[in-house]
Amino acid sequence: MNSNHLFNEALQSGTPRRHLRSLVSDLHAQGQERQSILKELDDFRKELRQSEEDEEDIVLDVLDFVTGWCHPDMLL
Repeated sequence: MNSNHLFNEALQSGTPRRHLRSLVSDLHAQGQERQSILKELDDFRKELRQSEEDEEDIVLDVLDFVTGWCHPDMLL
């Protein structure tokens, strides 16, 4: 499953960090494996690195939510 178009839509929203976090939570709730989500986010981040540094930072924050490098309330 490739979620890049969903990730892009989340980044274009008024609150991209919140929307991307919600999207990742929904993907997991729908049965997508954690490792698969991590790989998709990391691949997406690498694509962003080439053009959109601010958006890459948002993806890095959400990766932190998935891996546990965040406040416990934000953990996915």
